[in-house]
Amino acid sequence: MIKWTVTKILSGKYYYMMLVLWLMWAGLTIGAGKNLVGGFKYFVMDSDSMAPSIPSGSIVVVKQKAEYEIGEVISFYAKVLKEEKIVAHRITALGGNTYITAGDQNEAADAVPVIPSLIIGKVVSTIKYLGAAILVMKNENTRWLTVVFPVILVIINELWKIKKELQHEPANRH
Repeated sequence: MIKWTVTKILSGKYYYMMLVLWLMWAGLTIGAGKNLVGGFKYFVMDSDSMAPSIPSGSIVVVKQKAEYEIGEVISFYAKVLKEEKIVAHRITALGGNTYITAGDQNEAADAVPVIPSLIIGKVVSTIKYLGAAILVMKNENTRWLTVVFPVILVIINELWKIKKELQHEPANRH
C-alpha cells in the first residue's frame, strides 16, 4: 500500500501530474462548444433527462447534419426557465419544418418544437461522467475551487522548497 504524504504529493512527478490534469480540465471547460477538427463540437449534459444513455455530467460530441431523423439525439439551443441553455433530446416526431423532441426520462414531448436554425448537431458520441468536473467549473458557487486549489498547491510547493533549502544551509553563515 502506498503511503501518501505531503512530501510525495508535492514531489516532482505528482505535483506536475496534478498541474497537467488541472490544465486539461481547464482546457476542456474553455473548449466546450467550440468547433473542433472535422466540424465536431462538444458540450456537457447538465441534466438527467436523457439518462441512463446520457447521464448528467457526460460529455456529448455533436456534428451538424443537413437533416435529422426520428430517433436521433440532437443538441439544440432552448429556453429553460427563461435562461438559454444547450439541450440534448431525442427526436420523437417531425412537425413540418420543426422537430418534436423529448428527453428519454420525460413522459411528454418538449413544449416548444425545435426549428432547424437552433440545432447544433446530432449527438455522435458520449463520454459518461467526464464532464462532471466541467460542471463544477461552470457552477458559480464552486468555480472558485478551480482557481484556489491550484494556487494553494503552488504556494505549498514553493514553501516546501524554501523549507528544504533552509534545512540544507550550513548553520554558521558569516
